[in-house]
Amino acid sequence: MRYVSTRGGMAPATFSDILLGGLAPDGGLTVPEAYPTVAPGELARWRGLSYPELAFAILRNSLTTFPLPTCAG
Repeated sequence: MRYVSTRGGMAPATFSDILLGGLAPDGGLTVPEAYPTVAPGELARWRGLSYPELAFAILRNSLTTFPLPTCAG
């Protein structure tokens, strides 16, 4: 997944590239270039998760540049 500036003055970058940068170089916010899709079956499985497990599942689906471990919960 790549991220772009809301002001359009930044080349697409990975999450790990923008993580500690704060605002984009042009002063805009960094947002995903496109949002990942979630299959209905996956959404149904997420309904039974605790808050920490749900947060982990969402991050695992969105942060493609980090090797995340599997959730032990």
